[in-house]
Amino acid sequence: MKQMTYLLVMLFALCLVLPVSAQICRVGVIGGLNFADLEITFAQEPGDDHDILSRTFFGAGGVFSIQLHRNISIQLEPMYMKEGGLYRGEGDPELKVTSSVLTLPLFLKVGMGDKIRPYVIAGPTISYILDSEMEAEMAGLVLRGDMKDIIKRTTFGVSFGAGLGVPLWKGTLFIEGRYQSGLTNVNKGGTVNFYAGDLMIPGPDTDPEDEIKIKGIRVMLGYTIPLGGKY
Repeated sequence: MKQMTYLLVMLFALCLVLPVSAQICRVGVIGGLNFADLEITFAQEPGDDHDILSRTFFGAGGVFSIQLHRNISIQLEPMYMKEGGLYRGEGDPELKVTSSVLTLPLFLKVGMGDKIRPYVIAGPTISYILDSEMEAEMAGLVLRGDMKDIIKRTTFGVSFGAGLGVPLWKGTLFIEGRYQSGLTNVNKGGTVNFYAGDLMIPGPDTDPEDEIKIKGIRVMLGYTIPLGGKY
C-alpha cells in the first residue's frame, strides 16, 4: 500500500511542478473486463491430469496522466479489480480462486495521429491483495476457504497493450486491450481450511515451493478530460 501512495503523490507533484504550458494533465475514469488466470508451477507435479482455466471479472478505477510531448505521456490508473482462476483436477472438485485487489499500473503511453489516436502502453504494476478465497462444491455444500494467510499481499507485474482514443465532447473516449503478467510468486505455503456454516473440512496443504503467479487479459473502456496545457 505504501508503494501505491508514493506513486500517486509523485505523479500529482510532477503535474504541479512542471509548467502548465509544457504539458496536459488529464483525469478520468476507466472500467472493463478482466479475463483473469493463474500460472501455477508445482514443485512436484500432481499425478492426476489438471487444468487451470480463466475466469471473467469486472474492475473499475481512475485515470491520471501527464502528457510530456504530443505523442508521449505518463499514465497512472489506480483500480479495484477482481482476479483469480479455476483449478480443475481429475477426480477432485473444482477450486475457484477469487481475490479482491487494488492495482496500480504506471504506463508509458505512446500515441500517434490527430483526431483518432491509436496508442501503445507498457509499464510496471503494483498490486495489493485485499482478500482472497477458494470456493469448492462437495456433496451439495458450497465450501469456502480464506487464503489470506498463505499468500503474499503485495505483488509486482508488468503490463502492455494497445488502444484507440476518440474525441468526444470536451474529452477523449478510449478503448484498449492489455495483458498483465505477474512477476511475484504469491504463494507462501500453508493450509486452507474450508467452511460451510459451522462445518469445517480440512483443506489441502500448499507446498511453499509451488509457484503461483497472477495474469490476465483486460479489455477496458474509459473517458478522460484535459486540465490544461498546449498539446
